Parts: sequence; structure tokens; C-alpha cells
Amino acid sequence: MATYCKDRGHLVIVLPHYLRTFDHRRVPTTIRHMLEDYERNTDENDLTHVDEVYEASRLDKRERSDEETRSLLLNNFNHRMMHHHVFNEVNSKELLEAIGFKVLATETQLPVHIILVAQKP
Repeated sequence: MATYCKDRGHLVIVLPHYLRTFDHRRVPTTIRHMLEDYERNTDENDLTHVDEVYEASRLDKRERSDEETRSLLLNNFNHRMMHHHVFNEVNSKELLEAIGFKVLATETQLPVHIILVAQKP
């Protein structure tokens, strides 16, 4: 897997913590799934998670009908209503380690962020 960081360079990543976003009813994405998406060159047009997001969102009060919500999710590329992957402190750290980084720090910054600092050996 190619990384665009110089040897011994540092990387700072800020991710949304799923429990503090509209993704709170979803399950964090597995590292395997994220790596498979990378290997397949999965892009922003991917609709793999529409059903999962739709079912999770149905449990929340919304201003939209179920039909309108599904329609917007199916047109995610234009509306950006869906996160393709869902992160917590564990899978975000494991993902960086899986691609060869040493994670130096992981911190949750309220209200919604996970901040990671990593170094490429």
C-alpha cells in the first residue's frame, strides 16, 4: 500500500467519532473492509452502505420521509449524506498500524473528533 509521507515523517489525522455523529447507530467499519475498498479503488460513488445507513437513520427523528432519505442516500455523491466508513479510536489506530505507521497519540476532542498523530518508520 502506497503512503504519501516521507520516512520518519509525521501524519495528523482528524476523523469524526461515530458515536458523536449521525452514525451513532452504526457499527465501526472493520479494517479489512477499509483495506478491501482501497485495493478495489472504491470511490465516492460507492453505494455499499446505503441500506445500513438508511436503517440506522430510520430510528432517529428526521424532517424527511423514508422515501426522501433513501433517495438522497442513493444520490450520495451530490448530497454527501453518508459516511462510507465509521470510525472510533480503536479502528482508526489499527488502520494506521495496518498500513505501516506507528501511532504516537490518539485523543478524542469533543464534540466529535478523533485526532491521531502517527509516524512513518
